Amino acid sequence: MSAVSSMPLKVQYQFSQLIKLAFSIGLFLMVSTGLYGQQTSQKGWFDADFNFGCRSLTITMTHTGVNTSDLQFNFEGDPNDPFSLNFPNTPAGNSGTFSNGETRTFTYTTPGTYIIRVVDQSSTGSNQDRFDFLTITVLDKFSPSVAARICSNNEVRLFFDYAFDPFESFDIDYGDGTPIENFVKDVNANNGSTPHTYAVNGVYDITITGIFSAGGNNSDCNSVTIRVSTLETIVPPVLNSIVVVDQTNITFEYDPLMDGLLYFLEIDKGNGFEAFSDLDPLLNPTSITVEDLSLDNNQQTYDFRIRATDICASIQAISLIGSSIASNFSLNNIETTIDIDYTWSTSPAGFTQIDFFINGTLGSTFNEPSSTTPHTISHTNCAQLLPFFFQTVTNGIVSTSQTLTPFANSTLVLPATDAAQGELVGGSIRLTLPSTNFLLGEYQILRRDVNPTFSQIATTALSTFVDTTIPQGTAEACYQIRYVDECGNISALSAEVCVIIEAKLGIPTAFTPNGDNINDFFSVTDGIYNDFQMLIYNRWGSLVFQTNSPTPGWNGMFEGTEAPSGSYSYRITFQNTDNSRVNRSGTFVLIR
Repeated sequence: MSAVSSMPLKVQYQFSQLIKLAFSIGLFLMVSTGLYGQQTSQKGWFDADFNFGCRSLTITMTHTGVNTSDLQFNFEGDPNDPFSLNFPNTPAGNSGTFSNGETRTFTYTTPGTYIIRVVDQSSTGSNQDRFDFLTITVLDKFSPSVAARICSNNEVRLFFDYAFDPFESFDIDYGDGTPIENFVKDVNANNGSTPHTYAVNGVYDITITGIFSAGGNNSDCNSVTIRVSTLETIVPPVLNSIVVVDQTNITFEYDPLMDGLLYFLEIDKGNGFEAFSDLDPLLNPTSITVEDLSLDNNQQTYDFRIRATDICASIQAISLIGSSIASNFSLNNIETTIDIDYTWSTSPAGFTQIDFFINGTLGSTFNEPSSTTPHTISHTNCAQLLPFFFQTVTNGIVSTSQTLTPFANSTLVLPATDAAQGELVGGSIRLTLPSTNFLLGEYQILRRDVNPTFSQIATTALSTFVDTTIPQGTAEACYQIRYVDECGNISALSAEVCVIIEAKLGIPTAFTPNGDNINDFFSVTDGIYNDFQMLIYNRWGSLVFQTNSPTPGWNGMFEGTEAPSGSYSYRITFQNTDNSRVNRSGTFVLIR
């Protein structure tokens, strides 16, 4: 029988890669003994006390005398080169010779598959005649894969997971003076369990040692010690707080769970308590956040409790009941203030009061479990829309609603302002902008001109705006405004204001450029003059001034000096709103 085929199933699973190497050594494995307690070499020339075990495995082999000759041995033979005559001296004790009845000992420190091989150097036959072998399997330091669960009436159950260790059975010392028990694996199962009942309630250390079948040495493998506190009854779990995270997530905090018991978080959605989440004492010892897409924490409130039971399901204990808080907000009114309605709802059972916190500070206290009428707060600006939550204490359980900030991720429609005031100033239109109901971020200016629809042309944070971009051919410019507050909320559009653009050309007959700010420029009246040009000549027909802008006009200077008093002529051309060309010429007097 081969080593692989006779190996226990779990040993094969864990160490298939190691044992696979043995196939390469050929003939000698065809008759190799297995791991099930056969410790004699293939030809019987020597035997060993063990042929597998954990790292630091010490093996003693004995010359049986079946071959009466002195034999040369090698503990760490290479399965890939079994007939090599190289017998290395390192590590110490690895190679040497021994005679009939003598023993040799060696310790394996590295996991792997090895062969103990001996050779009769006095023989002249073939390699198969001169060599004898025994396969050794060295495992890593495995520990039994086991967990303990406590039951009422001082009972403890041990649960084994067979997939994670190579042992055939387990010696169990329950730490109470009772005899050590041996628990044998069921080779057809993936796991198993065994119970034990203590005579006296207390704290005990249970030591579990993995045992190999005959031929294996488990002394260098790791044992497992589990400390358990037995119980006669289950202490009820304590639920401390319920915090709504968002519409579908809730966080729960509770006293530490006892390892060995089973805990279940349960919910009542209106039809009695049902399963909500398992609580694992190792993964969730004091808190858990549970997501349930069927929840609507903004509109609905739910009851919760924790149920504890032993693994035997022979007894259970239940915590006190706590309730979540549903909360929401809505816009009541927005004119000179932003009026927000705050609403809440929780279970009336055991209710005393509920507190309203805004920006972490207690704002109000209510004696109603649900808001029959909303709690309305008037805010003078958007910066006062701060995070809020509700909180109550029932049965010693602190329940906190979701923390919400009104309109944090959306915008409000602010009330429209009055219409702006518009007037022609020179060749532009100046708008005087109205005050806003809330703190200003910026104005947005919209205009309708030769295009029949309004479009935004500019933004400003000032109280006036001068429009210098009126397109050619505009007979009437109309404006609307809206504003953005400091939080990004946008107002509705104001009523429109229109300014008639009619170039009624007014030309003075004289001007006095004496610096008194009265009639200091020769210029035309205010208006929008497209494609404007003004030329001024002295009495001799020489050009003394020209401009393409209707403002500010000529200040009476020529080549850096004051032009003399007297008569001057002008020629003015521009394009009217109907795109027709206008030409004007005449004379005026400069007076100093």
